[in-house]
Amino acid sequence: MFEYADAMPEVWEERHVKKARKKHKCVECNSEISIAESYWSVFAVYDFGVETIKFCEICKSMWDKHRAELTDCAVGSLWEGIKHLE
Repeated sequence: MFEYADAMPEVWEERHVKKARKKHKCVECNSEISIAESYWSVFAVYDFGVETIKFCEICKSMWDKHRAELTDCAVGSLWEGIKHLE
C-alpha cells in the first residue's frame, strides 16, 4: 500500500491488466501506456475520495522491489524516493 500525498488509503486493490483497451498515463513516470500494453490498475479509497491509479510494468516492479525501503514515499514520487536511497 502506498501513500497518496499525506493520506493512507482505507482500500487499496491492485489489478493486473493484460491488455489496455485505451491509452493511459503511468502515475510515476508519466509515460504513455499504449493500447494492448499490460499495466497495473489500483483502486484506492481515501478520506477525501476515490482514485484509480495506473502504473506501467516497470514502475510497478520498482515499487515492489523497493516497497520496504520506501515506506514514506507517496504515490507519484517513486523515482525521487529511489534517488534518496542511494
